[in-house]
Amino acid sequence: MNKASAKIDYQGKKVFVGIDVHKRSYSVVAVVEGVIVKKWRTVASPDKLAEQLRRPASWSLALHCL
Repeated sequence: MNKASAKIDYQGKKVFVGIDVHKRSYSVVAVVEGVIVKKWRTVASPDKLAEQLRRPASWSLALHCL
């Protein structure tokens, strides 16, 4: 299945987010039901990270940051 076309239904599920903070960048991992659903690296900016975490609207209400 093509990753781009795969849609995951996060309704009723918890999305856990782990953030590895460095001086210039953040490494971020999102996990649902023990499965890594997204990994990315971003510039070290709390505002940009918050914006990126809100993008998948389907999971934004289910976020649990670690």
